Amino acid sequence: MDTRSEVECSRYVFAAPTPEIVALSQKIDRTRIFIKLCTEDSALRQLLSTRWQLQAPSWMMTGPMHVPGAELPVGYHVEIDWTGGSVRVQVITQDSTLAASGYAAEAQGVFVYDRIVTAGEHRRRGLGRVVMSQLSQQRRSGLSRNVLVATVEGRALYTALGWQVHAPYASAVIPEPVS
Repeated sequence: MDTRSEVECSRYVFAAPTPEIVALSQKIDRTRIFIKLCTEDSALRQLLSTRWQLQAPSWMMTGPMHVPGAELPVGYHVEIDWTGGSVRVQVITQDSTLAASGYAAEAQGVFVYDRIVTAGEHRRRGLGRVVMSQLSQQRRSGLSRNVLVATVEGRALYTALGWQVHAPYASAVIPEPVS
């Protein structure tokens, strides 16, 4: 999947260990390309050469069929943009500062929430809940299963919203060269 973000240009996601991961890790020689696997870090580490660096722990989570609505605080507005098969929700301040954002895509009965972020100075105002709720409203099928990958910080928010840990989620990348 091409993500074209500042941190990640693309990612390969696997549900289970496979020889394809070994071959892919030997073929990739650029930074900002991630290999991700639904497993413990140690299992992914065994499939990769030493040039690969594991990322912070995270978890694959599944969510309730309905994400509850959230009230947008005064002084913010929401912008929703569709590009191809993915949607981006942004919460913007009155002075046009990006306060929170997130992405989602739906395919084959799964609605995947991705890159949910709230800027530090805008946290504790419910903006993450607003982003999740707005993304949820973009689902085309009410039967699609809600899925996301949570960081340590995000896991607490998603658990409070009724999400459950489904599996550990390992991620690795070739680090940027030290200059």
